[in-house]
Amino acid sequence: MSFSLNNFAAGESTFVQKGLQPGTHQCSILDLKLEKPPYDPNQYNLVFSLMGPELGDDFEGFQVNRLDPSKGNYKGQIGNVKANQYGFKDWEYKGKTISRDESIQNFLGTFLKQVNLLDQFQGQNINAESIEDLVAEIRAFLIKGEYTFFFTLGAQRYYKDGSEYPNYALYLPKRLEGKFAYASTAEDSKLAAFNEAIHVYDKKVAGAVTEETATLAQGFAPAADVFGASPMSAPPVFEENVNDLQLP
Repeated sequence: MSFSLNNFAAGESTFVQKGLQPGTHQCSILDLKLEKPPYDPNQYNLVFSLMGPELGDDFEGFQVNRLDPSKGNYKGQIGNVKANQYGFKDWEYKGKTISRDESIQNFLGTFLKQVNLLDQFQGQNINAESIEDLVAEIRAFLIKGEYTFFFTLGAQRYYKDGSEYPNYALYLPKRLEGKFAYASTAEDSKLAAFNEAIHVYDKKVAGAVTEETATLAQGFAPAADVFGASPMSAPPVFEENVNDLQLP
């Protein structure tokens, strides 16, 4: 027996990540929900559950329901994306009270306006009794409409279990110079272009990533329980991140 590489041609890798990666993607909204981080029961994170375009029969995405494999797998890359880096809460800024719930309302109104759906949603004449109810109404509106949008996703990059491969905790970058992290079309001049140097940053930890911090992006769950695992990071310093909040 003899061996030779004379006619050997290395095959190119066709591996595609199951989860959305930082960058600009066309996505549909699978879920929209409020969650409270464990370090602050008074804070809310607004989280979008997104799916990218269908990638064909050769792509095997995350299971729709890990407890019920019969429901199959997602047909595109998916990910949980926070509306901003730091969440929403009541706080004081230069003598003004910044309301958590009004900030969430303002963010959602800005989102709907930027994707050209505000007039349509206002046409339903919805008056919600609480911010939780408003989010539920907007969630139903977006999912029922089966809309797709373009999102520019930033991320906190981190490593777990000594792996050399990064994981990403996704978020929507703040509005900067009139550019938004979302739009109804890729051609929208107000859609922020992805810039890794600005939109991706490394999680600063002393030592290895713990099991708690690894919950930031440990996979995907069915829409009904997708937000069960809360991000575990240091409490935000809001005074240093004023531009991420909706001021009165």
